[in-house]
Amino acid sequence: MAQLVLTLAGGVLGGGLAGGLGQSLGALFGAYVGGILDRELFGPQQDRRPVEGTRLTELNLSGSAYGQTMPVVWGRMRVPANIIWVRGIREVVHTETETVGGGGKGGGGGTQTITRTSYHYYADVALGICEAPVTSIYRIWLDKTPLDPEHVDEIRTYYGDETQSPDPLIQAVEGADRTPAFRGLAYVVLENLYLTPYGNRFPNFEIEVYRGSRADVADARHLVRNVCLIPASGEWAYEPNVVRSRVRNSNINSNAGRKAADFAVSIENLKREVPNVEWVSVVYAWFGTSMDVATCSIRPEAEYAIYPDRLPDTTPYLWSVMGVGRPVIGGGGGWPLVSSYTNPDGSLGLYYGGTINDGSVVRAIQHLRSLGYKVMLYPFLMMDIPPPDPSPFPWRGRIGGAATNVPGFFERPDGYLRFIRHCMSLAEDAAGVDGFVVGSEMVALNRIRDGSGNYPSVPFWQQIASEAKAALGPECVITYAADWSEYRYHDRGGANVDFPLDAVWADPNIDVVGIDAYFPLTDVPRAVYDKAAVAAGWASGELIDYFYATQSDRDLERRGLDPQRSPIDDPFWAIKDIRYWWENEHVPRVAGVPTGPATAWVPRGKPIWFTEYGFPTVNCATNQPNVFIDPKSIESFAPYYSNRAVDRVVQRAAIEATEEFWNEPANNPTSPVYGGPMVGRRFVWCWDARPYPFFPALTNVWSDGENFRLGHWIEGKIGNMQLAEIVRDLCLRAGLAESEFNVTALDDEVVGYVVTERKPVRDMIAVLQTAYFFDAVERDGVLVFVKRGAGEPIMLDPNDLGASENDSDRSRVKVERTQDTELPIAVDVVHIDEGRDYQSSTVTVRKQVGQSESLNTLSFPIVLTVEQAQAIGQRALREMWQGREAVDLRLPTRAVRFDPTDIVEIPIDGVWRRVRLTAVTYGKPGLVLLRGIATDGGIPEFYTAPTDSGVLPPSVPEPVAPVRVELLDMPIMVDSHDASAPSFYVAACPVGTGRFRGATLFQPTADALDYVVAAVAGLPSTMGETVTELAAGPAWRWDRVNMVEVQLDYGSLQSLADERVLAGGNAALVGDELVQFANAELIAEGRYRLSRLLRGQRGTEHEIAAHPAGSRFILLDPARQPRPNFSVSRIGIEIAWRYAPVPQGPSGDLSGEIVFINTGNGLRPFAPAHLKAVRDPPSGDVQLSWIRRTRVGGDSWLNEVPLGEETEEYDVLIVNGANVVRTIRVTSQGTLYTAAQQTADFGTLPASLAWRVAQISRAYGRGTTAEALSTL
Repeated sequence: MAQLVLTLAGGVLGGGLAGGLGQSLGALFGAYVGGILDRELFGPQQDRRPVEGTRLTELNLSGSAYGQTMPVVWGRMRVPANIIWVRGIREVVHTETETVGGGGKGGGGGTQTITRTSYHYYADVALGICEAPVTSIYRIWLDKTPLDPEHVDEIRTYYGDETQSPDPLIQAVEGADRTPAFRGLAYVVLENLYLTPYGNRFPNFEIEVYRGSRADVADARHLVRNVCLIPASGEWAYEPNVVRSRVRNSNINSNAGRKAADFAVSIENLKREVPNVEWVSVVYAWFGTSMDVATCSIRPEAEYAIYPDRLPDTTPYLWSVMGVGRPVIGGGGGWPLVSSYTNPDGSLGLYYGGTINDGSVVRAIQHLRSLGYKVMLYPFLMMDIPPPDPSPFPWRGRIGGAATNVPGFFERPDGYLRFIRHCMSLAEDAAGVDGFVVGSEMVALNRIRDGSGNYPSVPFWQQIASEAKAALGPECVITYAADWSEYRYHDRGGANVDFPLDAVWADPNIDVVGIDAYFPLTDVPRAVYDKAAVAAGWASGELIDYFYATQSDRDLERRGLDPQRSPIDDPFWAIKDIRYWWENEHVPRVAGVPTGPATAWVPRGKPIWFTEYGFPTVNCATNQPNVFIDPKSIESFAPYYSNRAVDRVVQRAAIEATEEFWNEPANNPTSPVYGGPMVGRRFVWCWDARPYPFFPALTNVWSDGENFRLGHWIEGKIGNMQLAEIVRDLCLRAGLAESEFNVTALDDEVVGYVVTERKPVRDMIAVLQTAYFFDAVERDGVLVFVKRGAGEPIMLDPNDLGASENDSDRSRVKVERTQDTELPIAVDVVHIDEGRDYQSSTVTVRKQVGQSESLNTLSFPIVLTVEQAQAIGQRALREMWQGREAVDLRLPTRAVRFDPTDIVEIPIDGVWRRVRLTAVTYGKPGLVLLRGIATDGGIPEFYTAPTDSGVLPPSVPEPVAPVRVELLDMPIMVDSHDASAPSFYVAACPVGTGRFRGATLFQPTADALDYVVAAVAGLPSTMGETVTELAAGPAWRWDRVNMVEVQLDYGSLQSLADERVLAGGNAALVGDELVQFANAELIAEGRYRLSRLLRGQRGTEHEIAAHPAGSRFILLDPARQPRPNFSVSRIGIEIAWRYAPVPQGPSGDLSGEIVFINTGNGLRPFAPAHLKAVRDPPSGDVQLSWIRRTRVGGDSWLNEVPLGEETEEYDVLIVNGANVVRTIRVTSQGTLYTAAQQTADFGTLPASLAWRVAQISRAYGRGTTAEALSTL
């Protein structure tokens, strides 16, 4: 008897199979696994126990209990982490004290002291993730929020291999002899984790982990040896170090939630996820402007222009190419900008990233070589030809024109030679490269032929090759990367054929023949996953055996319309037959007849490198690998017969088939000339320098992210696990030997699968079986896993049906049917959503017609797209309804050729029906009993149009922004502030687009050995600088003449009505002058023109002077600018303060220093007003008088304003020339300057008097002086 293994009782299975396999299967599968349809519809009631995967709610709960089961992960998954070690929580207390109130006449009035104490908690913790080893550890979530790198001092990751060493922190705390290495466990250590944002407790931890295939698995990620690195443009795309904008001071090239550049993160991922890569081809682009060689300019382009006052705009590097920077607004110069478009919200978008900064290219090459990679520099042209051109963003291979204009294309000041020589200089600056491409895919250019029959572009490629060899050395591999359609010959029509590139291939400075090898490998109207069929396409099929003249010929498979070339009897014409071209001389043809001498090509003389090859992740990719889907480009196409569905399996299968084919010596002969294989290195297009999954998800950063799903990118794709690998691993865990099972048919992709609880292996396989529709059957002592519906149906002889041992009249076919009302009308597929940051999602598939009201739920701890979940639901519902009929057959013994899982065709009620066999049983001699369920056979393809509905980008912690801090030595802003405090204000704002959590000001301790918190600015201030001069103006009344422009680092400004300004609104510090403004006109991003000013407010009239451009501008707001405690004894002393964004300390990587002297301006009395001097003629005495001003309550309408000082005292200073000749201390708002005093000071009674008066503060001393020149 043979039956589906996964529906057998273990005892029967063990007894029914010979030897160890039967015993192993009994142990593996026990009483039950899988067989969902057979079980649900026809299985015995006592055997209908459910098979459940891990409950999705369990995937979100972490813990700290000993003995917890560590998850087992295949592929990519977000799993709960278990706390496996922790060091005690540390408490940091922060206390702030503020005194408010006071003032009043004579300095009286009540005060109130407010003390605020906050508590901050930190801990060290180790988090166990899953069974190891794993390939990569990515993001960490705390209470569903991505871990902010600023909330932890250090993150150390351990991948769980057998050589793993103990963590140094745990070892230091616990001791070397008590610290395990946790080998076999993947874990992370978070050192000094800040717990306050999580309620001062340990949050729920989740970690994203990736476990790829084992090193001994010959799959795509292990077969690939060479990759092309893109995106080729983006000003800082290849920069290994973090670059920040000085305008916004945001991190430009750090978007992966780490304190590292995107490039460095991506290359780290490449190293771990495609571990056998040896060569990286760095693609580097400039921009072409025209498809005509006569007018095409080749140039760098920048992403944005800059105001001159905002330079330098980036740190630590400034963008430049060939020593030229970006254009300056109003100043000209710089490289032009890339083409842009306007988004629906009015913002500006870029069609391309700008040319990569020169220094970044150099550092990228050096970084790659330091990691052990060989580097090939691949210069590339992108055509920046935007709409409304009817052919926007075309392929460079279409650049053409007249032969007479070809030299200009190369030699003009903005021609190709300038570009390629600059590329050589970059390679030289990097201390060399291992390979260099002189040009690529210039098909139309290379087919321009002059009147003498020459190809004018060819000598230029030879010249460039010679220059490159001289510049980069003899060891550097030089090549031209020919399009797959141009490497061979140029058919000028009428079977007149030349070999223009043979002169390039034969040139002594060209080391290899470069081909961008996007040959069609299949030509059928369906996706091909059979690697043998794809591999065969390299040596047969379209462009070797035949070609199609038109699309209709392709649709009808008409391959014989051209008697000369289809079928291709003469391999001369077979452009995909690389071997024939490589092994033979090349003789031009006239009207199809070989004419003249052979070209300079030496048969087998040089190796061929695939400078590019690859496949998009779209249905039917192998039919037309060269096309891509990009809505903005005229070149956007889907492959022949593609339904545009995402298909990562076809990409992986095609890469594996290609690598395996060319690794086989029988397909790749050795040259007797150079002793190496015909096809050498093969560079897969492409790996991106922008790290997955942040690219493609962050479309607000990278606008081409929408092309990723269907494009040629391999990151996040070819590394996904194969179903076969997972089932193989599970069989091995159950104790089966490799020879006892076969999983080769299971070629589905599994993005991620997790088991978080102890359960039998049978149940783990059952979950996969339900999701991926496969069965298992024993054949010749081997457990064979079979995709359901695979294989061709077998038609049974009707005469064999109904056989019996005694020829009695038996029913030919017995059919048992389940009632429709017992079948589900709908299926819910609960899964982990790949597009929603691994959140649980449910897809419902409903049958449109039926009387049933039942609903089936399939719950999978498997990562799926919405489209994949819908396809699973559709197929499950379809199989349930098709399989409602069970069929029993009796056949003669010649039917023993059948196995369970086979599909047979039989007549039922006069109609031929298909039945999938579930059991084959030997009855009495001469009889075989078959049991099966109805099916339509085959593997159905369900396609749902992709949608972005509900798709979430990966969670990325918003980075902590650097902060700008200003210390404001100024009068108190509002009367409620303590006028007796010797303090100042702290203003802070974020620098850049990161999150502002506050800024901390740190004061050095008395011994200068440490720092303590002085103040925390919890809210950001509106801050910037003036960009024009603010001239002097009138005090205390509207300045209607002057205006000033300011550029804000943060915040925005608005105009206010006069009455709101007079009530204190729109007060700002410009330099050290307090200015108010009524009008704020936005004139550019972050730039305002301020007018209708009130000058010298709050006692700062002495600061009214010309403020130069670059003066600080701070919008004053007492809620945003705290005052630290400060000792009056330290007034006038230079102190080195430190500041940092919350939660960093004084030595954090974003901290800074301010050397500041608090002069105590907050205590400084204002200058008196209305100075008056009147001489008494009889006596000659002069009565001096003035009106005092107050720092507190001066805007009230009371007859007498508060004094604001402890006592009322003034100094009156009499001035003679440049000297003060008398100082009079008085306690009222006037004094008598006697005639005798005047004579003593001047020798006579003066006709005019220069004098000054200042109010005295016991804490501060003499305040601001008012001065008058009075005529007596």
